[in-house]
Amino acid sequence: RQAKQTQLQGVINEISVQVAMEAKGPLELPVKRRNLPENVQKQLEEMEQSAAADYVELGMEPILDFQEILSMNESLDRVRKLAAMIKRERARLEAKESLIRAFLTELE
Repeated sequence: RQAKQTQLQGVINEISVQVAMEAKGPLELPVKRRNLPENVQKQLEEMEQSAAADYVELGMEPILDFQEILSMNESLDRVRKLAAMIKRERARLEAKESLIRAFLTELE
């Protein structure tokens, strides 16, 4: 979870700095969210909310899915569970990528 939070914060920081650099006037560091345009603040908040929802959707701790796999007796059940986990993660990553692309396109 910590790695995902760090990654999200990195993306948010990149977007914040990019928007601040495009603004007229001198660049003030550190970039404060309240100084960004309202639409950008909203987008960043939506990204954070989406990440929080993803965390909850993943069952709070992804490790629990792996513990479930280890406790299964049938190999086929393990494969099905793993396939469902991969499908869910892929859909989550595709949605996240789509959101980031839409946000960056909006800034251009």
